[in-house]
Amino acid sequence: MALHLSISLLLTGLTGQSLGVTRVSVKAGDSVSIPCLYHPKYTSHVKYLCQGYSFISCSCAVKTNQQSSGRFLISDDREKKVFTVTIKDVREGDTDFWCVVEINEGSDDGTYFQVSVTRGKKQTLYVDHQEVTGFIGGQTTIKCYYQNSGQAKWCRVGGPCVTPSQGSINGTTVFINETLPRVFTVTMSGLKMEDSGWYWCSRGDLQMPVQIIVREKPSTSKFSAQPETCTSPELVSPSTTNEAEKPSTTDEDAPNRCEGEVLITRAVRSPDSDQPRKQQECLARESRAAVQASSVNSVHLLLAHLFYWCKQNGCLNRIS
Repeated sequence: MALHLSISLLLTGLTGQSLGVTRVSVKAGDSVSIPCLYHPKYTSHVKYLCQGYSFISCSCAVKTNQQSSGRFLISDDREKKVFTVTIKDVREGDTDFWCVVEINEGSDDGTYFQVSVTRGKKQTLYVDHQEVTGFIGGQTTIKCYYQNSGQAKWCRVGGPCVTPSQGSINGTTVFINETLPRVFTVTMSGLKMEDSGWYWCSRGDLQMPVQIIVREKPSTSKFSAQPETCTSPELVSPSTTNEAEKPSTTDEDAPNRCEGEVLITRAVRSPDSDQPRKQQECLARESRAAVQASSVNSVHLLLAHLFYWCKQNGCLNRIS
């Protein structure tokens, strides 16, 4: 498409308002993002960044219908009717650019902006961050640092401007504080979702764009103290315990089990006992089973079995 200088066509309907960024100061090696407004009738059109002083001979750096690569990035917010170009690793030769809308049946239209590149020193007008987040109903503060002279301004791109000390933009209170040297502070209070968008600090003939993103205030979860429920453990007989719940036994437990069996056998085979060997062996087998069922309560179980058997067979009287 042929290139044609027609700034009024690109920004039709924005007369009397801040049309956009015309000149920024950037330190060599840094990055900068520039918002470019366009008329709603160009929503579906291709937009691009053109590099060069002359609009007729400038070269296309990046387009919205092509994948961004290298030092130049571009994105199109069709809802807000603004496309944003980003220049990374700014060099001394990055001085003249055009925001351009491609016209399908006619000459393309663009607006010019200039990049003033500084080396070895801070830029003439700058901010800490070009993107700032705030919450609905809250406030956000932007510090604009400057080295030049001129009147301080805070403007919404494509909207009104506020000068010190207090004013409003679309119903949102704006306060500009110039008490500190070489910096003026902008505070926006009572933020609304529609306050999201591009603004810029201005001092003299320089601007520095700032994108404000307003979000919903994060909710705070409420925790209620719940009393702990105490449950008494059930007493389960070893004979009713599931196999999977029984304590495991290893070879290391074998000596203890064998020692227990020897003690039982010795106790049963007392000189005064006249019970058959079969009954004594039965007692030993039952005792071994009890030991395997619960290693923790093995001593209690063994004594209980021994007491029960002796009681049934009248050996308690003989032992005493």
